[in-house]
Amino acid sequence: MNSTSGRQIIRDLVEGGSGHVHLLGICGVGVAGIAFLLKQRGFRVSGCDETRNHLADWLASNDITVLEDHDASHLDESVNWLARSAAVPEDAPELVHAGERKLPIFSRGEVLPALIEGNRSVAVAGSHGKTTTASFLVQLLHACGRDPSWCIGGDTPGVHAVAGVGADDIIVVEADESDGTLAGYSPDIAIVTNIESDHLEHYGGDDALDACFRRFVDQSSQVIYTGTDARAAAVCAEHPNRIRFGFDADDELRATLLEENGDGRAWLLEAAGSSGRVQSPRVIGRHNVSNALAAVAACVALGIDIDTLCEGLATLQLPRRRFEVLSDSRGLTLINDYAHHPTEIAALVKAAANMPHERLIAVFQPHRYTRTLALRDAFPSAFTGVDALVLLPVYAASETPLIGGSTWDLYAGFRGESSPCTPMVAESVDEAWAYLKRTLQTGDILLVIGAGDVEQLAWTAKASLEAAGDVARLASPTDLDSLPLSDDSELRIGEPLCDKTTLGLGGLADAWIDVGTVADFQSVLAWTHANAVPLTLIAGGSNVLVSDMGVRGITIKLTGPEFYVLEERDGLAIVGAAVPVNAMLDWMESQGMSGLEFMESIPGTLGGGMQMNAGAWGKCLGDQLAWIRCVDRAGSERRVPGDQLDLGYRRCEFLRDRYVIEAAFHVSPREREVITAERLEIRERRAWMAGHRSAGSFFKNPGDEKAGRLLEAVGMHGRRVGGAVIGTHHANFVIVENGATSADVRALTQHGRREVAERFAVELEPEVKYLT
Repeated sequence: MNSTSGRQIIRDLVEGGSGHVHLLGICGVGVAGIAFLLKQRGFRVSGCDETRNHLADWLASNDITVLEDHDASHLDESVNWLARSAAVPEDAPELVHAGERKLPIFSRGEVLPALIEGNRSVAVAGSHGKTTTASFLVQLLHACGRDPSWCIGGDTPGVHAVAGVGADDIIVVEADESDGTLAGYSPDIAIVTNIESDHLEHYGGDDALDACFRRFVDQSSQVIYTGTDARAAAVCAEHPNRIRFGFDADDELRATLLEENGDGRAWLLEAAGSSGRVQSPRVIGRHNVSNALAAVAACVALGIDIDTLCEGLATLQLPRRRFEVLSDSRGLTLINDYAHHPTEIAALVKAAANMPHERLIAVFQPHRYTRTLALRDAFPSAFTGVDALVLLPVYAASETPLIGGSTWDLYAGFRGESSPCTPMVAESVDEAWAYLKRTLQTGDILLVIGAGDVEQLAWTAKASLEAAGDVARLASPTDLDSLPLSDDSELRIGEPLCDKTTLGLGGLADAWIDVGTVADFQSVLAWTHANAVPLTLIAGGSNVLVSDMGVRGITIKLTGPEFYVLEERDGLAIVGAAVPVNAMLDWMESQGMSGLEFMESIPGTLGGGMQMNAGAWGKCLGDQLAWIRCVDRAGSERRVPGDQLDLGYRRCEFLRDRYVIEAAFHVSPREREVITAERLEIRERRAWMAGHRSAGSFFKNPGDEKAGRLLEAVGMHGRRVGGAVIGTHHANFVIVENGATSADVRALTQHGRREVAERFAVELEPEVKYLT
C-alpha cells in the first residue's frame, strides 16, 4: 500500500492508538522495534515468526504476545490490521486469511514513517552503515544528556534494545530503502550515509534507486550527507539546508586521523569553527568513523556543541554483528559481522587486516539470490587480503532459487584470473565449522560474515574455544587410543586424500587407516559404530569426489592380502574387494573365464564397483553375481546370495550400510583369444579417455534417456569452471586439469544439472559420490 491514500490510512491507524495489530516476522530487529513503539502508543500487539530468538523474550517482557511459526489461527477476531517483514512470503497463512477478511496489511517501511510524525525526527538512510549510524546517534544523544526515542535495525550494547521511548521529542529511526518505502518518510533531518547499487530486483535500475533517495531528501527539512560518496552528493548537494561530512578540508564537518595504535584511534573533529580531539577505542575502520561523523552532524543540527560531543564519542560502541569481537584471548580473534554487500565486506576485511594476525580466515554466507546475482562479479575483489575463504549456501530470506544467483555461481566468479583467492564451499554451517576447528591456528583472525544463519557458526566457535581453552585444542582429533588395531594395519592423522582418487582432488582425512585384515576391518567398524564416529571407505577412488575441506572422522582403505583374493571355487570366480577391476579381468582372461568383459577399462576396485553395481554397455556386475561376503556397520559378517541384494541401475540398496569383503561371480569357459579380442575392442572404444583425469560418467542416465545427450543439448560441451572442464567427446565426463579443485567440479556439474532441470524438467542424479 504505497499510494498517498494508503499512507493516510496508516497515519490514521497509528494516530488512533487503539485496536489490535498483528506483526509477521516479529522477531526480526526491524519489526520488533515497531511492535514495541506500537505497544507504547496504546495498541494491543501480537506477532509471529518462524523461530523465536532473544527478541521474543524482550517483546514478551513488554506485554507483547509472540507466537511461533505461521498459522491463520493467529488472527483472532480482535485483529484490526497487520504489519509484516519483507522476509515473510506472500502466501503466509496469516496474509491469505487477512486478505479474505479484507484487513489492512502494511509493510514495516509503511508503518515506521507514521510513527515518527509529531516528533523531531532523524531518519538514517543509505546502502551501508544505517544501523551503525543510527545506534551511534542514539548513544551520543544519551551521552550528551538527551533522552530520545528510537527504532533501529540492530542490537547495540550502548543502547540495550532495538527500540525505546524517551522523554524528549527526538526520535531516531533507520529508514530502509530495499522496498521503496524510503520515499514515504518526511523527517526533520535526513541522513544519507551513501548510495550504492543494491535491491535492483525491486527498482529495476540505478535511476529508480536514486530517484527514491532523492524523494526522501526532498521531503526532509534538513539533509546530512557524505562528501566521499559521489551518488549521495549528487542526490543531496542541492538541498537548501544541508551539512556535508567527511575527511576533506572543504567538508563542513570533518575528521582528521591523528594516530592509531593498540588503544584505538585518535582523530581531530572540526565543525563550524570549533574543534576537539576524540579518542575512540571501539570505532574501528574508516567507514565507522564516517558513520560516527554522520551522527555528530545530526547532533550539531540538534544544537549540541562540539566539546560535549567529543566526550560522548569516546563512549561509542558498535552494534552487534558490526565488527563484533567475540573472542580475542584464546589464540584466535573471532569477529562476527553482518556485512553482506561487497563494499561492506571490503571495509570489514581492510579493518581486520590492520590488526595483528598470522592468517585472515573468512566464512561468508551470501544473502538472497537476487543480490548474489546482481553483485556476483563484485564479491571476489571484496575479499582481497583474506588467506582462506569458506562459502556457505545462499540465505534465501523467503526468495526462491534463481539461476545465476547460487553460491556455486558465486564460486565460479572467484575462479576468474583476477580473483584474490580460491574459496572452499560448505553445504552447511556445521560442515564449515567441522572443517575450521581442525585447521585454525594460533594467531588467526576468523571473520564470520553474512546476514543469514551464519551467525550460528560464530557462537559455536566461541563456545568451542571456551570449552577447549585455546585454539590448538580445537584441532585435537577424535580420541583414537581405544581403537583396537593389529600391527597389520596403519593409522595416520591428517592424511592427504588427493592422491587416493582418480580425480586427484580433495583435502585431508582427519584420520586414515590402511586396514590389513578382515578382523581389523570388523574392529574399526564396531568401534566407529559404538562411538558415533563418521566412517568413510575409499576403494579404488574412481567414482568419488573428495571435498576440498577433507573428510571428517575416520577414512579407511582395505589393503591386506585377505582383500586381494583371486581364485576359482565351485565353478565361481571369487574376487576380493580390494582387487582392481582390470586385475580381475586379467586373471579371468588367464583362466579362460568369461562374463565380465563389459567392465573393461572401468577404473576402481571390485568392492567399490559392487557398492554401486557398476557396469557398462547395458550390463552390470549384479547380472553375474552369485553371492557376496560382507560386514555391516557394527562389524558383523555374513554371506548373502546375489538375488537378495536389491540391485538396480547404479545402486545396491543392501550395501548402503554394508561393505563387501569378497564376491563370487558366475562365469563360463571361453577361449582366451576371444576374451582378449573383446577386451581390446572395448578398450579402443574408450581410447579417447586415455591421458585424462576423470571419474567416468558423472551422472546416472535418467530412465531411457542419456545424461550425456541432455548435457550436450544445454550446451555443456567445453564449459569450464577453474580447472574442471566438460570434454568435447562426451558431455557426461568431467576432465580435471592441473590446479583444479573439488569445488570446480561441483560448480561445473551443478550448473549442468540446473540447466537440464530448467530445460527438460529432468533431475540428474550424480553417479559420483561426494565425500565430506
